[in-house]
This record gives sequence, C-alpha cells and structure tokens, in this order.
Amino acid sequence: MDYDGRDRDPRLAQSPAFATAVTRELRRRFGRLTSRQLAQTMVCRCLVRCDGGAGTETATTAARELVYCLAHAHHHFALIAVIARLNGVRLPADFGLAPSTLAHRAETAAATISLAA
Repeated sequence: MDYDGRDRDPRLAQSPAFATAVTRELRRRFGRLTSRQLAQTMVCRCLVRCDGGAGTETATTAARELVYCLAHAHHHFALIAVIARLNGVRLPADFGLAPSTLAHRAETAAATISLAA
C-alpha cells in the first residue's frame, strides 16, 4: 500500500455524483472483507519528509489502515466545520467532532446529572 503513489482522479473533486458513486462502491467492497483479510499483514509506504527524502515503509494491516483513514476523515471534517461556520453555514453541533470528544461530553454530562441528583 502506498499513500503517496495512489491514482488521483480529478472527478472525485469535481463531481459530487461521481464521488458518491465511488464512495458507495468502496463501502460495498469494504463490507465484504473478512476478518482474516482485515488482519492480513502488508507493507505501507508513506512520505514523511518534505525535503524529497525517501518514504518510510512499515508493517501494518488493512484493519489498522481503515481505522487510520476514519480518524483522518474526522480531522478533515473538523477543518470543514471551521471553514463552513466562518462562512455562515449552519451545521449540526457535533459535525467535525471526534467520537472520543462526543463520548467525553456524554460522560461529563452524565456525571453532572448524577451529582445534581
């Protein structure tokens, strides 16, 4: 797996309908992966330096990389939320928040209710 040597299709950025279709197809394919396939070891290559140095290779699994992609997507959603709100776009209050932040808020709210009772 190579994060930097991937194919780049400009239609993903230019056509919401195309991006939606690709996303649906990816979800379908990911949904068919078995536990064994998700746990299979592979090599991941990624550039980590900005000076043109060689990429780093590390052992990983498909499951780990999917978790990374989900976490990275939350990072992008947070940036989108800031930009959208600065431009007056109304979004759900929890848009762009990490699941851990939402869980912490729920725990804090539950503790506050328990203390008040």
